[in-house]
Amino acid sequence: MNKKGFTLIELLSVLILLSVIFLIATPAIINIIENARKKVFEDTAYGVLDALRLNYIERIANGNSINIENFTFPNSGLKLSGEEPYGGNAEIDKSGNISFALFDKDKKWCAKKDATSEKVKVEIYNEGTCFVKEDTESGNDINDGQIVYFNPETGKLCSEYKEENSINETKTGCLKWYTFGGNNKSDYINLILDHNTTYNVVYNSYGDASMSEAKTALINDTISWKKDLEIRLITANEIAQITGNKNFNSATSGYKDWFYLDTNSTSYDPNRGEGTSKYYYLFDYLNSCSGFGCKISDDNTYGYWVQTPVKDRPSSVWYVSINGTLSDLPVTTANACGIRPVITVRKSEINM
Repeated sequence: MNKKGFTLIELLSVLILLSVIFLIATPAIINIIENARKKVFEDTAYGVLDALRLNYIERIANGNSINIENFTFPNSGLKLSGEEPYGGNAEIDKSGNISFALFDKDKKWCAKKDATSEKVKVEIYNEGTCFVKEDTESGNDINDGQIVYFNPETGKLCSEYKEENSINETKTGCLKWYTFGGNNKSDYINLILDHNTTYNVVYNSYGDASMSEAKTALINDTISWKKDLEIRLITANEIAQITGNKNFNSATSGYKDWFYLDTNSTSYDPNRGEGTSKYYYLFDYLNSCSGFGCKISDDNTYGYWVQTPVKDRPSSVWYVSINGTLSDLPVTTANACGIRPVITVRKSEINM
């Protein structure tokens, strides 16, 4: 039988043809893969957008103060239904407007959304632009810990303050407050009172982490205050933001994540003495607190309640203690914690 094989020229022709097909097809295949990855990353960004919207809605539903909230990725603490982006940051302003800039693991794509748009834009990653920019031109920043003398009954600044107005359980007159959460582009700022309006009160005698007796005490303590003031307790996340503790997030942090305000860790600074704490204004007028860095002690109370439950202890909430820590405490604990109100006002009202 006469068998005829391929000639060398025929084989070379086939190889050349296959090479041409490969050169033509490879870019198209790569492009399809990249577009698919881009679409997956875009879906991830929209998942973050949904989680941010949910965060805002839940805060409103829970009666929490609506302040500017910032998130960093990964470990944002958001309730995400899908994959978390590899990196980036996000912001929700007081009106619920959302802006973010996220990037993928390979730093190939950046997903951006500004506060004025509902759409996510995915573009080529650029380190110089893939972040949410702070407004540095507003001239509206106020640093934490600034003293404000403010009468909550009149809703105005006052000048008749006296030292005895800071004694625990003083609820009326010209009171001393400290600023926090005003170092941003918002028109609003928070003020925390320098003492407790109630010495000690159970947070919730029934054992769950919803405010019960503590809420009643807060209402009774502030019943004569101006009706349009937003009155509440400070949150655990706000304390962490004041001290710069980026590892703490109440949505993910448990009781083992308690920390000293001055070290942002469970390690105590042995050099603390009277008036030496940077955050003395967060725990003044507590029992023997001067040994831990506050300026003025008061033997009648050991701390004040924070309106944030402890994630892994359903019957505990966070509180600020005499030794300058954010710690956890069972809600049924008596004779330990009191009420220290926070109000939110317009920056223009305090003219700092």
